[in-house]
Amino acid sequence: MKHIVITPVYNEEFFLNTYIHSIINQSLRPNELILVDDNSSDNSSLIIQEFAEHYPWISYIFHQSMNHKAQGGKVINAFNYGLEQTDLNDVDFISKIDADLELPPNYFMKIGQAFKEDSKVGICGGIIQELQENQWINIRAASYHIRGALKSYRRECFEQIGGLIPVLGWDGLDEMKAMHKKWTTKTIDSSVKHFRPASKDYDPVKLNYERGAANFLNGGNLFLAIIRSIVKCKKKPFIKVAFSFANGYLALYLKKDERNVDPALAKFINQFHFKRLLKLRRY
Repeated sequence: MKHIVITPVYNEEFFLNTYIHSIINQSLRPNELILVDDNSSDNSSLIIQEFAEHYPWISYIFHQSMNHKAQGGKVINAFNYGLEQTDLNDVDFISKIDADLELPPNYFMKIGQAFKEDSKVGICGGIIQELQENQWINIRAASYHIRGALKSYRRECFEQIGGLIPVLGWDGLDEMKAMHKKWTTKTIDSSVKHFRPASKDYDPVKLNYERGAANFLNGGNLFLAIIRSIVKCKKKPFIKVAFSFANGYLALYLKKDERNVDPALAKFINQFHFKRLLKLRRY
């Protein structure tokens, strides 16, 4: 199967060698690996360029952007910039993979098999592992959810959902769009090492305010936002995180800001999550 991988890179010098070697060693190697230097201030660009000199299927691209880490828009702007530099004709699937991962050698072989075996699968990916108390532990996710760090898209599905939009919560919105258009998602049985947990670089209170705002913009209704706020009381710093999420949602709800989704998609999103709530599903 023909496939391409696009990897946004921002200050990943400690992980890049491991990551790129794990791509090189794939049994189903990508036809193209596009590494987008998202205005890194470390040695990431030098590492990428060295690999690009030795492997013709690896490309280095520089993307001018803000010089600090930010969830949501920054990484997808870099991904989309890389996407503009390639041709999707005859491509079977496209992968957005982060640079702080290490993929097992048969990872893309399993991705390709998942797409071949079920024509309805539009998005798939593996299971994130993180190091906790000197042990690599699989990180649980909702049954339908593929973590944003390692998402692969059937080309037809990717085109139907209009690609990825640079907003916080993009990695849930893409799945809702896909399922709204009758595609399914699939988690393959393949654990991928993640060396830098996504949330450790951010203040949890500020981040949850932004997530609350994103929940409104991405179609969430008030009732489900309140439920999410209550659930967040289980995470440190507990009440502060819950109130911050609720405040972020309410700030835009009261202003009646324009949303990122149309009414039909918003209705689908809320019905989907309400059904999961009735079944008491968290995962």
